[in-house]
Amino acid sequence: MRFKRLITTVDSHTEGEPTRLVTGGIPNIPGKTMAEKRDFVSQNLFYLRGILTDEPRGHPNMFAAILTAPVTDEADFGTVMMYPGGYSDMCGHGAMGIATTAVEIGIVEPREPVTEVVFDTPAGTIHARVKVENGKAKSATIQNIPCFLYKTALIKAPDLGELPVDIAYGGYFYGIVEAKHLGITTEANSIQNSLSLVKQVIKSINQQATVKHPKLDYVRAEVEG
Repeated sequence: MRFKRLITTVDSHTEGEPTRLVTGGIPNIPGKTMAEKRDFVSQNLFYLRGILTDEPRGHPNMFAAILTAPVTDEADFGTVMMYPGGYSDMCGHGAMGIATTAVEIGIVEPREPVTEVVFDTPAGTIHARVKVENGKAKSATIQNIPCFLYKTALIKAPDLGELPVDIAYGGYFYGIVEAKHLGITTEANSIQNSLSLVKQVIKSINQQATVKHPKLDYVRAEVEG
């Protein structure tokens, strides 16, 4: 049987968070930096994001990564990360999933007791350590790119009033608010209300606070949840 497009992937989950690693069927992705490779994918191969993360093969919380050639001498490979709403410069659970799958399927030769996996992302080079027992990956840890507190701000949200917010960078800009200020809990029956409040807070942060990475001009000036 002849296929117009055949894409191969390996799915994993990190404590329930999905990562779909593309292992074949993607054309060469040019670019001297990972940011250039990310932009090439978003501008020229944008349909891949829908194929990989949207229904029927994906869902609103799906996360995928495409393997590329590395852009640094130390890296084993590069990755362009994506989700249904756009592209990620870096993702913690995704990095663990990528490293684990790379060891499991032999992209990086497994070595016991720990295999080092190094890969490039638009945010920088990630160093992962995968624990291996009897040839199988058992757990993974990562050393992220330099992270820092960007600023603390007071944000006014429509249904919540004034909130203290820590804005931090860890591959993306994130807004951090203590749950007690939102009046939310981890009970299952409060999930939808919690999500609604979080979206409201993120929107308010982006309307009232400006962010800019001090060194990387290509980092998106937007806060995530």
